[in-house]
Amino acid sequence: DIESGHIVRMTSNEADDQSAPSTSSICSDDYVFALSAPINEILSSDQPPLASPSPTMVVLCSYDVCLVQTRDIDDLISYARSMQKPALALKYALAHRREVRRHALDQLVDEYFISLLRLGRNRPQRALSYARLKIAAQTMPILLGGDARMWQRWIFLFGRIPGGLFLIRDHIPVRDPALPAFIFEMALEKMLEESCNNILDENGSKNYHLAEKMAGLFLETLRAWGNTYALRRRIQLHRYCTQSQRWNMWLPTSTNQSAPLFIQQAEKDLNRRISQTAFGCLTGMQFSTSAMQNTSIRQSLDSSSDALFDIDHLAFRFSQRLHVPDTNDYDNDHLAP
Repeated sequence: DIESGHIVRMTSNEADDQSAPSTSSICSDDYVFALSAPINEILSSDQPPLASPSPTMVVLCSYDVCLVQTRDIDDLISYARSMQKPALALKYALAHRREVRRHALDQLVDEYFISLLRLGRNRPQRALSYARLKIAAQTMPILLGGDARMWQRWIFLFGRIPGGLFLIRDHIPVRDPALPAFIFEMALEKMLEESCNNILDENGSKNYHLAEKMAGLFLETLRAWGNTYALRRRIQLHRYCTQSQRWNMWLPTSTNQSAPLFIQQAEKDLNRRISQTAFGCLTGMQFSTSAMQNTSIRQSLDSSSDALFDIDHLAFRFSQRLHVPDTNDYDNDHLAP
C-alpha cells in the first residue's frame, strides 16, 4: 500500500520512530510545528523591528565593571542550533523574522529538512521512517513557499529517496512559482524508473501489486503535468461514459469502479494548474509569479501547449531509459542501466 509507506523501502512504523532515543526520534525536535498551526500564526510577528538594539546592562562589583547585553533572538537561534535542534531554531526565526540579523532563513529551512530527513555526511546511518518523510512532504509548501530555487533543490534531493517523489507529487508547485521544465522531466523519469524497478522485489520475486500502484501514480502525474486541454477532455470523456452507462462496453469492471476516483483526482489536478498560488515562509514578490500572471480560467482550460515539460525531450529521455526488446528477447524486458 503506497499510503502506508511500503513504497519507501525504509522503516515505516511511526511508533518505532517516536519510541526511539530522544536524539533520533521525530519527538526530539519540534518538526511538526509548521503543521500544528495556520501559517498566519506561525508567522506571528508582524510588528516592526525594534527601533534600537537590545539594552545594555551595567554589572558592578567591588573590583570590576561589566557591560552586559541581554540576549536577542539571534542568540536564541544560535543556542537552538548548538543543541542540534534545527526545527526549534527555525520556529524562533519565523516567529521573530523581522528581528533576525545573523541568520539566513533559507539556511535554517535547509537545516530543518536535512535533520528531518537524516541527510548529511556527519549523521549516523539510521533508517528514515515514513513518519519523517510524510512530515517533510507536508511542510514543503509551507516552508519553501514561492522560492523556486529552494523548490528545485529539494525536489532533486527527494528524488534520491526511494518513493520520495511519489509522496511529494501533490505538493510540487505547478503554477506559482514557475519551475523550469527539466525539474518535471527529471521527476517523471525518476518515477518511471522506480515503477519499473519495483516489478521485482529484493528477493527477485514478482511484485506486480506494488508496481501497478506506482505505475498508476506515475501515469496520473504525467497527465496532471501535461497540457490542460487534454486533461479537461479526458475528464469530459470519463464523465460521459459514466453518466451514459457505456463504461462497461469498453473498460473492465475494476476500471469502471475507479472512474469516480479518477474524475475527482483529475479535477483536483486541473484546478491546481489553474489556481495554485504560492504561500508560506519564503513567499515574496521577488519569488512569486502569481502577481504578474493574469490568465483567465477559460484561456488556461483551452490551452494545448501549456505542458509543464517538453514532450519531445521527455519522450527522447524515456526511449533512452527504457529497453525495447526485439522479437527474440521478450523475456528480458528491463530498464537499461
